[in-house]
Amino acid sequence: MVNSIAFKHYARWDFSRDQKYGLSDKTKRFLDSMKGKMRVTIFFSPNTPITTDVQNLLTEYQYAAKGKIDIERIDPERNLSRAKELFDKYKVVSDESLLVFDYEGRNNSPISILKTFIENENITFQELNLFDVEAIPAELKTILIVGPQYDFSDREMKLLRDFWDKQGRILLILDPAAKTPKLDGFLNELGVKKNDDRLMAFLRTGIQEVALTRDVRAHFLGGSPITQRLADVGALFFGGTSSLTLEPDRVRAANVRIEPLIQAEKGYFAETDYNTDDQGKLQADAQRSSNALITIGAAIEKGGSADQRVKVNSSRLVVVSNATFVQDNAVTQDQQALDFISGSVNWLLRREELIGIAPKVPKPLTFTLNEDALRKLRWIILVLMPLIPAVIGSVVWWQRRV
Repeated sequence: MVNSIAFKHYARWDFSRDQKYGLSDKTKRFLDSMKGKMRVTIFFSPNTPITTDVQNLLTEYQYAAKGKIDIERIDPERNLSRAKELFDKYKVVSDESLLVFDYEGRNNSPISILKTFIENENITFQELNLFDVEAIPAELKTILIVGPQYDFSDREMKLLRDFWDKQGRILLILDPAAKTPKLDGFLNELGVKKNDDRLMAFLRTGIQEVALTRDVRAHFLGGSPITQRLADVGALFFGGTSSLTLEPDRVRAANVRIEPLIQAEKGYFAETDYNTDDQGKLQADAQRSSNALITIGAAIEKGGSADQRVKVNSSRLVVVSNATFVQDNAVTQDQQALDFISGSVNWLLRREELIGIAPKVPKPLTFTLNEDALRKLRWIILVLMPLIPAVIGSVVWWQRRV
């Protein structure tokens, strides 16, 4: 009886260090909201390298869905009749495994992980050159502009404004080092000013020693649907970051609402003379503005409603004044960047119900052992581990002899 109850009612926990098979918050919410049953059919040959990983992950899906997922595993090399039947049903034309994960060599873009992530959100990612089009295609619902190094031309700005006026959605990730006055002017029209400064902070490294850092530690604000599930979560923004000045009162008459999304932690200051090496001047500036709240990310909406329950078509824009936090080398160190991009993209596309914690980026688990650690490891392997069964065996032998 106990075995029967335990078989039907049990709980699962993942205590592994990398949480390899842990489901994201968004996945759990989706599985919990499913009203009907889902059938998953896997066409994998036994020698497919990721077969075990896929099966283990789908087991977690089944548990989280509480019986609403049925899984059928088909070996196309052995069960030919069933495979052909389903190939014809689903119009499958490939003889490869239907789940393929290939993260190496897809492209050399510094935002290749971001591109893959957006595509995995069931969003078609398409590169667009405004110089080559007469107008932004109507089927494009959101434009992603990442770290533009050159300013837009008058013609390109007209296309961007026309897109915005037609209830367009824009995700704008700015590089503070780039000079883009026309793009900055467009933002200024919407009540957000990108300042010509850099965020810095002095960190104490000793009793009387301090060091200047330009890497910004910030936190997300929970007042927007974009960052509601990231409220007060910290994130690192490497490289240069400029401050944003929000002026909601100036644009309120035009039915434009502005909401801060990301603020730097206390202790950071916005330095306008950011190329100086004068430590005394920098420390004086830091003391004058140490308590200031500095915004580096904001959301803009024109024509919408302040009540989130009211669905009204509107123009939407998300801007962040740091362009390196979405690059591959930063994303693999800080998962929060993808969580934020996930919330931003889904908010821009009016898919608020899909906003949640994004799936984790796979990270290699590495250990670094110095000479002292290697010496201890050798003692454990060569002496301690063989000694334990020897001691146990000796105790058992002595008890039996007695």
